[in-house]
Amino acid sequence: LSDLDYQDMRNVVMQRVIERGWADDFYAILNLYVEHGVVEAIKQLSSLNRKDMNFVSVVFHIPLNELRRYEEKQSKILFWNH
Repeated sequence: LSDLDYQDMRNVVMQRVIERGWADDFYAILNLYVEHGVVEAIKQLSSLNRKDMNFVSVVFHIPLNELRRYEEKQSKILFWNH
C-alpha cells in the first residue's frame, strides 16, 4: 500500500471504503481528501449499488439525483418490471 498514489486513485479508494469500509476508514478518507473532495468523488462514482447510494446520500447530504449511478439506473428501460 505504500506504493499506492492516493490522489490519483481517489475514486478507487472511495469506492472500496463505501463498499467495505468501517467507520475508521471513513474518518481516514475525510482527513485525507477533506469533506468537499469526498463528496465530489462520490458524485463521480459509476458503480454504486442502491444500498450504497442511499447510504452516501444520507451520510454526506447528497441528493440522489446528483449521483452519477442514480441517473444511469433511472434511465434504464425495464422490460419485466415486477
